[in-house]
Amino acid sequence: TAASEPTTAAETEIPVITEAPAETEAPTEAPEVPDVPANNTNNVFFNDTNYACGPNEVQIKPRYVYWDGGKLVAECFVINGYGHTIYDINVKSLSFENESGEIASASFGTMQNATIAPNSHIVWTFTFGEDCVMAPGAALSSLGCKFNVNNKY
Repeated sequence: TAASEPTTAAETEIPVITEAPAETEAPTEAPEVPDVPANNTNNVFFNDTNYACGPNEVQIKPRYVYWDGGKLVAECFVINGYGHTIYDINVKSLSFENESGEIASASFGTMQNATIAPNSHIVWTFTFGEDCVMAPGAALSSLGCKFNVNNKY
């Protein structure tokens, strides 16, 4: 880095602009978004906000949801609001809906080898098979999520 000498106001030259400034390119850095299948780039849900979770509860909240053919793929935050580590997280039911109604619903059973530290979260991917999808290709821009889980600690 080159050092510069201080100048006084009398020594500072003010440039005169005679033409419009050249357009600059937009910044190339953007938030990292997971890869999306090429045919589904406009029908996705993405929210990388770490949702709040009340004390002594477990919540599932969507992070990134998209269609993969007739299947619905949901990458979700699984949040532990307890003050202790939880494991054997059993997802008895998980469903997504939009303003038109239910999109998909399924039971996923125990999340194998999943352990979540106190007041923390993990990201887990749930895939709804075609037999669990009620509204194939439904809009995903605004999603509601319902779930029923239990766990051990």
